[in-house]
Amino acid sequence: MRDGTRSTLVMAGMTLALLVVLALGSTSRFGRIASPTLMQPIQVVPPSSTPQPSAPPRPTIAPRPDAHPFVLPAWIGEAVLGLAALAVLVVIALVVARTMRQLNAKRGLEQADADQVVDADALPELVESVSESLADTLQRLRTGGRLDDVILECWRRLEEAAAATGTPRAASQTAEEFTVSVLAATPARPDDLRVLADLYRRAMFSTLPAAPDDRGRAVDALERLISSLGGERA
Repeated sequence: MRDGTRSTLVMAGMTLALLVVLALGSTSRFGRIASPTLMQPIQVVPPSSTPQPSAPPRPTIAPRPDAHPFVLPAWIGEAVLGLAALAVLVVIALVVARTMRQLNAKRGLEQADADQVVDADALPELVESVSESLADTLQRLRTGGRLDDVILECWRRLEEAAAATGTPRAASQTAEEFTVSVLAATPARPDDLRVLADLYRRAMFSTLPAAPDDRGRAVDALERLISSLGGERA
């Protein structure tokens, strides 16, 4: 065999072998060993100098300002307090005025009743008996007698003096009211009689101890009563 023929046969054998390898590679489970795309040249795209349009910014929601509570002006609170204080003062004034009217009306009724029912002939004896009782009470208080006991004894003697006048007692009257109405016929000061009546009620019905100034109030009232009845202070 000549050299040319041999070379031709070798080249043909190598080409055939290459085709067999390519065929086997295309059907292999590992994928194609060579593909047309792998054989294509890689194209490198240079970066574009033209700026790409950026996406528009997302709209932002402005934060909601903090809600502030409604606050009343300071002068409104002061005005309300002022009106409330004024209303309280008006109510107190009305109550005091009504109480004073009732007391004045009661005094007038007591004086009118006493002037009508107390016998004029019994009045001098009543004044003397009352003056004596008051003077004795004043002396006992000044010498340290227990206030409640002394006042209770004094009022008991005043009730006896009022009853001794023979003045009829109304069915609606208490012993205290009857005594006050009879003594109103005398020159005794009504305000000082009320002081003694108040001290009597406290000593008779209250469980509270006497106030520190009760003895002084009693002494002052007794001195004025004795003076108003024409007696001398002991």
